[in-house]
Amino acid sequence: MKRSPFDSSRFWAALSVLLLGEFIALGLLNGDVRLWLNAWRQVIKNGLPGIAATFCLLVVAVVLSRSLAGGIWFFLKSMGGGFQKTGFWLGRVLSLFPIHTLAWAFIGLWVGRWGFPIWSLMPVTADSPSLSFLEHLSQDLWTWVPAILLLCIPLVGQWIVILSQSAPLLETPKPTPEEVEKSLATPHLVSPERVPGRPFEEFMLRTRDRIQLRTSMRTVMGENQSPELPNPVWGIGLLALIFLFSVEDILGLPGAMAKLVQALRAQAYQAAATPVVMLSCVAALGAFCAGSPFFKGPATIRCALAWLLKGAGWSTVIASQLTVTLGIAIPLLPEVDSEMVFANPMSALWAGFPSMLCALSLWLLGHMIHPSKDSLNHA
Repeated sequence: MKRSPFDSSRFWAALSVLLLGEFIALGLLNGDVRLWLNAWRQVIKNGLPGIAATFCLLVVAVVLSRSLAGGIWFFLKSMGGGFQKTGFWLGRVLSLFPIHTLAWAFIGLWVGRWGFPIWSLMPVTADSPSLSFLEHLSQDLWTWVPAILLLCIPLVGQWIVILSQSAPLLETPKPTPEEVEKSLATPHLVSPERVPGRPFEEFMLRTRDRIQLRTSMRTVMGENQSPELPNPVWGIGLLALIFLFSVEDILGLPGAMAKLVQALRAQAYQAAATPVVMLSCVAALGAFCAGSPFFKGPATIRCALAWLLKGAGWSTVIASQLTVTLGIAIPLLPEVDSEMVFANPMSALWAGFPSMLCALSLWLLGHMIHPSKDSLNHA
């Protein structure tokens, strides 16, 4: 059953996300309501462009990555099953690869290898009324297109995984009794008096036409499936919002995430309340656009353990991204140094492989424990 695009569930989902962000902001301000109101005043006065920038970047990346993944998956399906399996694992590797190493590798290639100036990657913040419309458009495109393309790389991989595991079952209309009788070699033997104690489906296996039984079985399997499925946009949007934590900071974009990174890196936690309020507004807008989520708990202990291992894999990628962005050294992971990146851009890519392999191993172990068919819950 289709729902209205403006039903109440969207409103309550957005309100819940907004309230969660407000509670986090109040916690950063030690519960001071006056400081919290001051943070809202700052957001209304100066934060609306940052909210718009982050939200637009989020929406464009999610929509563009879905389109690219759909085209790639259509090509893989036309090539055969082997290419579909290869595309699934390639998508999983892309989604688990830390995006901050991709961003640093791009900067190292642009500045260190090709010799372009570093300021050519920075957005233009000053007003230039003398510039023409095309010059303004070129500046805006150069400011946001690299961020969108970098953000699309892991999102395309995640979309490919979802598309590869959520393909619908082949369903055909249920055969009528007349069609079943025509497919039998001896229709009069269908009578229960002539075949006592023998199920109808077992008898059909002994007839010449067995296609109808397989068709009816597929129809029953399709009918027994639950129509309620988790919303993949929620997971993709949350993943994009987490990856923006590094992309906006590394590329120097004027978004809400970049302001949050700057406040956390300076350990000014009360100053981080204003970016948190801005992000809560972005997340609320995204929740309203995505619709209400659908949460499905694990059916067995084995499924719960698989989810735990896959969650640990995702946590490894996110933790490596946050710690490197905030300047926290991790003993087991190589650091991404700017001087090293400019001298050798490939060093940033190699620095991302340890965390990716660790995350992929945890996710693969969970997949081996419980290879659920419901990809939207476990992918």
